[in-house]
Amino acid sequence: MSLQILWPRFVLLGLVVAGTVTDSAASTLADTTLAASRRVVKAGARIGGATGRVAVPQLRYEWQLRPEWSLQVGSGYRRSYSNLGFYRRLRTTYWTTEVTANHYLGRSSAQPLSGWYAGFGLGTVHRTIRDRNSTTPMEEFRSQAWGIEPRIQLGGQATLSRRVALQVYAATTFPYYFERSNVDTTTNPWRLLALELGLSLGYRH
Repeated sequence: MSLQILWPRFVLLGLVVAGTVTDSAASTLADTTLAASRRVVKAGARIGGATGRVAVPQLRYEWQLRPEWSLQVGSGYRRSYSNLGFYRRLRTTYWTTEVTANHYLGRSSAQPLSGWYAGFGLGTVHRTIRDRNSTTPMEEFRSQAWGIEPRIQLGGQATLSRRVALQVYAATTFPYYFERSNVDTTTNPWRLLALELGLSLGYRH
């Protein structure tokens, strides 16, 4: 068989081998990238007694410190309106922050920051209430409360796809509030034991 006949076959075989090697390298690179995704940015919501049992949208960021430990920071904001009868309108605003250390209970070699975890941390809650009566617009009740919120939580983080993660958790918080209003200017401290549920959708990078 002449070289002119064999040459196209060698070229075709070389292209097939090159394509196989490229696909394998790309797969290896993707797996390496997946395993190296040790940071997750999340968007979700929390609902619990510390925020008046209303869902407060949250943004969170978590990164791995060690194979079984991570640090998560977050912040949330919500402003809601409600009518109390025909003449009164209530505006409530919540602003929350948190820092949590999470300990993953089972090491996952395939994906960091996945599986069940236990966390503990500290947060803050700031709440403002404005109660206005339309029949007496010059009279308005305003109150502010701010608190420090130790927190303990149990949760899990699942991998939905190569980049997408889902986090759910249940927490017990112990906020210590300081409150005052335009009617009573003294600062009144009070404590609260509150439960909290949270849900977030995350992107690994």
